[in-house]
Amino acid sequence: MPSIPDNAVDTTTDALLFHAKAEPSDDKNVHMGTSTQSTDPCSGVGAQFDQLLESVEQFGRYQQFVVYAVLLPAIFAYSFAQGFLLFVIATPDNFWCRSPTDYPLNLSVLNASSTLSPIQQCHELSLSSWSLNNSNSTTATLSTSEISNYPRRCQHGWDFDQSVYTSTIVTEWNLVCDSDFLPTLVYIVTTLVGTVGAPIGGYLSDRYGRKRTYFGFLALQIAAGGAAALAPSYAWFVVLASLHSLSVYPSYQTIYTLGMEILSPKHRTMFSVLVGVFYALGSVASCGLAYAVRNWRMLIVASTLPLVGLVGLFPLMPESPRFNLSKRRFGKVTHFFRRAAKWNGRNFDKDCNDKLLQLFADLSTADHKVDNRSHQPSFRDLFTNKNLRWRTCVLITLSALVAIYYGGLGFLAPKLGNNPHLNVFLTNLVDLPASLLTQLGADRLGRRLMLTVNFIFGGLFCLASVFFPPTADSSYYPVLVLFLFARMFAVSSYTVEELVSCESFPTVLRGEGISLTNGVSGVVSNLGPMIVYLSVGTQWTSPMAWFGGITILGSGLVLFLPETVDLPLPETIEDVQPFAMLRSFDEFLAPVRRRRGRSPETSVN
Repeated sequence: MPSIPDNAVDTTTDALLFHAKAEPSDDKNVHMGTSTQSTDPCSGVGAQFDQLLESVEQFGRYQQFVVYAVLLPAIFAYSFAQGFLLFVIATPDNFWCRSPTDYPLNLSVLNASSTLSPIQQCHELSLSSWSLNNSNSTTATLSTSEISNYPRRCQHGWDFDQSVYTSTIVTEWNLVCDSDFLPTLVYIVTTLVGTVGAPIGGYLSDRYGRKRTYFGFLALQIAAGGAAALAPSYAWFVVLASLHSLSVYPSYQTIYTLGMEILSPKHRTMFSVLVGVFYALGSVASCGLAYAVRNWRMLIVASTLPLVGLVGLFPLMPESPRFNLSKRRFGKVTHFFRRAAKWNGRNFDKDCNDKLLQLFADLSTADHKVDNRSHQPSFRDLFTNKNLRWRTCVLITLSALVAIYYGGLGFLAPKLGNNPHLNVFLTNLVDLPASLLTQLGADRLGRRLMLTVNFIFGGLFCLASVFFPPTADSSYYPVLVLFLFARMFAVSSYTVEELVSCESFPTVLRGEGISLTNGVSGVVSNLGPMIVYLSVGTQWTSPMAWFGGITILGSGLVLFLPETVDLPLPETIEDVQPFAMLRSFDEFLAPVRRRRGRSPETSVN
């Protein structure tokens, strides 16, 4: 069969599919020439797609261009643009009651040079009587008899130490003392609204495509970010920051899903790790920006500007061929493979044509038998289909535990010591060795064993920090080291969990499945900041104890987790294999033994 020209893709495939539909089949194999469809579960549509990727080169110049020039820069800019929040809502360690204009100026100087308790920061001393010998003096002093012993609430607002932060929403709107929960509330509300964006993004992604969904939410992110920098009040800031957060989850998950869907199984872990690396680099760069720009409004503007450049990626970003395949847009699928073959220096020859048309015919025959017009895959299938139901529940629970652990450590980072910029910088920098850890272990050990290692070691490092007294200055550096190791395992857990979620849901429901797990975990992740907020006075001991216990508890979920390493991505609901609990330790180590060539068995999915 000769190569199909671009202008004849749709008519040729339609004619061939009509022939395939009409051809009888009594042994469940669709015949086309000498090719047949295997009944092996692992040789379904996903495996056929992966064979086509191999024919045009699995990670050739085209896939490399899309990954390195389009997807990873988008991840970097996404991370860079959403890293400002912790610095924007930060509260300076030192603040004091602002003196009225007719008070002696040295009263504020006295407060600024003192270490004040929380009560002293929120109350002022009223003057019983005072007078200035020289009305122009700025060095007048007050005798003890002139100061009442009965403090009152600050009457004229607060002054803040500006050695770390020149301006934050806390200093601009006096969000301290009775209002000290409001900065944490911003974090919680934006996270909750962001979880609403996850299912919306998943629905739009599965209905209208990864590409259009991404750029739609990118436009919202740019507009909301710019508007948040101009917020005239706390209420307006919460609204605009929430709209910004609404676009964050869909932007990330569509890029991640698109990358996974254009790559073969052997390159999915590499891409997931690269996403972690570029996310870490974006976060590190965001810390550097926050250190240089101490005004919160200018920080938001500077963080949002790189997103504008991503608009230029629109003509370069392909639509997911797996999405087009799920929508039976065979012409666009053919166009993707022809372009990949051309970029990669491969001929789109007869063999490629036969494989591609066989794939189309098999899908068309399946449509004829199942009659997808009477049952389109929907969100309900995640819970009504018995193979998907257990997977969905386990992945939701796993994602929620990882989110509490990961998000809580991130929120705790600025509060570990007196240098929040350094703490956050090191916290983000440790994401790089965490990505390397995932690269080395996720494929060699398998997803289940890797998660177990991450959970147990991460939990132990958290619990070890509890034995260092928070009141001792000498405890800071040992605790910081333990914290960074715990963070490293948390990041690795997060990366592997994302990988498993993407590999477990079929293409027709992948966007909605991932958005569901992200949505639920986003809501539950607020427990992390709440644990930190409610642990005021204990510094790191109470939060780290909680996070350590949660992660060790989460290691038990691995028993119910499907092993997805080296398996093709499921394309349809029928491709999802029956749920099976881990039955033996040998099964747990199966990926390791396969890597060593000791066992030819495939992992139980």
